[in-house]
Amino acid sequence: MINKVLKILLISLIHFAMVSAVTWMGLWMIEGGSLETGVKSFLSPVFVWGSRILYFPVVTLSLFPRNLFPGGMVYVPIVLNSLIWGICVYIFFYLVLERKLPSQREGVGEGKLTH
Repeated sequence: MINKVLKILLISLIHFAMVSAVTWMGLWMIEGGSLETGVKSFLSPVFVWGSRILYFPVVTLSLFPRNLFPGGMVYVPIVLNSLIWGICVYIFFYLVLERKLPSQREGVGEGKLTH
């Protein structure tokens, strides 16, 4: 049980790091980085779409009134979103990998030939 929880937390942590990186790099490219060169980067739309995908199902923080999450509490919806992603990814891999692997192991070591 602890192993499952740790896997979910690790997936959630990776998701949270990806959300943070994509958000800040996207904002930098759209607002700051592209202004220095005078040319809008072709990667800007990639980061915008990446952030939309990673923020799903909490698509945007504008869904929440700002006064509910003052200061650093604004990360609460993002952390909850990352936990949702962690649980969903873990369940997906459990359903896909754990259910497939036992069926692939059936003939191994029993002298059966599979063609």
